[in-house]
Amino acid sequence: MKRILALLLVMILAVFVFGCTSTDSPPAATPTAAATPETTQTVEPQGTPEPEETVTVSMLVPLSGPYASYGLLNEAGFRSYVAAWEEAGGFQNHPNWRLEVNYLDNECNADVSMSLFERYADSTQLFACSISTMSTIACLPLAIKYEIPIMTVGITADRALQEPNDWIFRVTSGDIGNAVTHKMFFEFLEEYSGVHFETYAIICTSDDYGIASSAVFGEKLEELGAVAVMEPEVVPYGQTTSVDGVVSKVKRANPDVIIASCAAYEASLFQKTLKQYQVEIPVMSTGGGYADASFFESVGPGGADGIVSCQTWIYDMYKFCPEPEKSVEWITRSEELTGRGFTEQTVHGWAVMGVALAAIDAAEAPTGLAIRDALLELDLPFEHMFNWYTLFAGCKFGEAKGCYNQNIYGTCIYGQIRDDAYTLVFAPGFEIPREENPLIWPIKPYV
Repeated sequence: MKRILALLLVMILAVFVFGCTSTDSPPAATPTAAATPETTQTVEPQGTPEPEETVTVSMLVPLSGPYASYGLLNEAGFRSYVAAWEEAGGFQNHPNWRLEVNYLDNECNADVSMSLFERYADSTQLFACSISTMSTIACLPLAIKYEIPIMTVGITADRALQEPNDWIFRVTSGDIGNAVTHKMFFEFLEEYSGVHFETYAIICTSDDYGIASSAVFGEKLEELGAVAVMEPEVVPYGQTTSVDGVVSKVKRANPDVIIASCAAYEASLFQKTLKQYQVEIPVMSTGGGYADASFFESVGPGGADGIVSCQTWIYDMYKFCPEPEKSVEWITRSEELTGRGFTEQTVHGWAVMGVALAAIDAAEAPTGLAIRDALLELDLPFEHMFNWYTLFAGCKFGEAKGCYNQNIYGTCIYGQIRDDAYTLVFAPGFEIPREENPLIWPIKPYV
């Protein structure tokens, strides 16, 4: 009987303990209510990153065909700037934006450029069109249609910007803008060396740049009293195997100076023929092919010494640039990164990509229209890294010298070829030390 009573007592105690540990009240060791406080539903999270956005820049560049040497060097400039920009921290205002760059071979052809523009319009927020004036003009209606701005790269003639529009932008200087510097240089030359040109002759290739740039050279000479002794000789681009007749005509006319605006192959052919015929008339170039590495390779050692040319970039101008040490450093790094030499065309690519990325970072949204608006409002200072290889006062787009959306600070400088490389001899607004950078005159077009 006592055993039965003991069992009953144990059962009663067990029921009592079980009732006190019911799941209606969770144990204090697992405070689940504290894991999701109500305040998190109403307080805006601080420091939460925005969703990632991709901004795409598509480069329409000639990577094959007769202008490939220009396009490949432009591409090297684009790639080098992006590498330097990423190292400097990338987008500052939009750290959640990611950059993509397409390098598209437009073959320097307007129809190919338009086709590529159409194909990539849905995924691109900014296009850059290299070298071809006709390609840039042909793509303008597409830029308006899709609301995507175009930046020109390199030797784009003024006529691409002479009609009012808000979609084409040029960072480097143009033909008419350069003409102002040409006149300043001619005046400097007369003061420095007592040289006054009374006569001139023009030789140019049949492309837009060759014809337009040489013409403004002649106009400025005429303002200073010079006259043309012959009609301009226009050499068919990419179709010329001999310029003997042209050189013979120039030799008979015997001008004080030859103004040459030619692509690289025609420039080297003309230069070698001058030497062959012993024509000792000074040559002044508008740049173009005379700044191309293939020109120096073709004419051989000393074959171009003495030529004076307007340029965007010359190596020894680095001492006047905003970041001289970085300027020199990135020449080497660019060559290592891309496997290509560093030339004026590389600088064109560098500067355009620099301005493009600055505008994208200033845009309110990752859209073509917002980037266009940012380009219209952009005002970059001299010290900006886009300017590491130019002597522009900065970059601000506006109407200048009859061109719309032209960088109003764009200008050119002058160099003279000595020992197969250009030496800086004239830069508007800068004092060039003559003991280090003398201008040698009179000159001969060959050695």
